[in-house]
Amino acid sequence: MGGSLRYPKFVEELVDHCPTDLHPMAQFSLAVTALEHTSPFAKAYAKGINKKEYWSYTFGDSMDFIVKLPNSASRIYQNVFKYGKIAPIQKDQDYSFTLPTSSASATNKDFVELMRL
Repeated sequence: MGGSLRYPKFVEELVDHCPTDLHPMAQFSLAVTALEHTSPFAKAYAKGINKKEYWSYTFGDSMDFIVKLPNSASRIYQNVFKYGKIAPIQKDQDYSFTLPTSSASATNKDFVELMRL
């Protein structure tokens, strides 16, 4: 999971500059749309890949996007509710550990374990 965790700096800055009263789903939509810039599928599509190869690129993009969701969600949560302080993502941990620890419940170990079930 570690290699795909590279969250583009420009997307971080884009979300960080959103007004705190901008609806979280609007911020999420902005982050997701901006991630298209790093999409291997978008680059391959622009080069004219064969339709039979779409699945490989879309699968890779989907997995990469899923890995980046906790960063997007926690960054937006922190921007709206916690003054923009983001906990670092621990690359040696799994996906179910990342989301709760990078958001508001980072100090509640019971909640983290519940989310990991």
